[in-house]
Amino acid sequence: MSRPTTRIDDLVPAEFAIPCETLTFRSLPLDCFRFPDSIVDSSRALVCIPGFAAGGRSFARLRPLSTRFDVRMISIPCETTYPGDTIEALAGITADLIATLDRPVLLGTSFGGLVAIRVAAMLGERISGLVLIAAFPGGRFLPTAGGLTALPLVQYLSPLLAPVTTRFVGGRLDRSALRAVIVEARSIPASERSRRLQTIFATDFSPLLPSISVPALVIHGTRDRLVPRSAARALAGGLPNATYREMVKAAHLPHVTHAGEIIGILRPFLEEVLTPGGATEVTSDV
Repeated sequence: MSRPTTRIDDLVPAEFAIPCETLTFRSLPLDCFRFPDSIVDSSRALVCIPGFAAGGRSFARLRPLSTRFDVRMISIPCETTYPGDTIEALAGITADLIATLDRPVLLGTSFGGLVAIRVAAMLGERISGLVLIAAFPGGRFLPTAGGLTALPLVQYLSPLLAPVTTRFVGGRLDRSALRAVIVEARSIPASERSRRLQTIFATDFSPLLPSISVPALVIHGTRDRLVPRSAARALAGGLPNATYREMVKAAHLPHVTHAGEIIGILRPFLEEVLTPGGATEVTSDV
């Protein structure tokens, strides 16, 4: 069922106001964003899953890809009623969406990367490829200082010091991106952020990685303050068919701050894995 743009679209800058369709899977609403000028071709689909405190609008700067690929950007439901493990529930919803497409590529950022890993392990060859940006295999890979990690600190300070913590996370965000990220983060209830946070530190998907045989691309910023490069390298090293790329001077939101570079990395990967009869293997350079 389609719906008009939400109130959030009235708050974010115009480039981040993307048309949204609300779908229902497992009795939960799933917001799916698509660019108005995007091609419509389920055999060339890219499904994007956002991070811990972001939504589908955070992928707005990937718009140039939509002339060649069917880009679908989802917002994870802000619900506290789905049963059991949060990532398992969200992975099930995402898998239901992917079942309506023809072997799409799955892209996950940060927390969304954990969801993407779980979906990839569930679906196997029913996806064409996996892209992970600023991602990690589980909570134990995050840095600690005095027994605390940066992520909970950002979680609890963000409502009070949104511009400061957003720049800490995102790095060199321009004014438009800063506003969009803050608006999206504030739209997620504290109870939901807390639930996701608890799930992160209860999760370790390292044992799942060897079972994910589809071509994978792991991208990480050298200035990411939340997820260390060692975590990204462990992620790429555990995937049998992965390429690892580092982005110099990028922080935790490279798809926002360095969208042009991200697109330059993504486009050839997507062309390769989504072209019928094309190559099916990506050599690991980890």
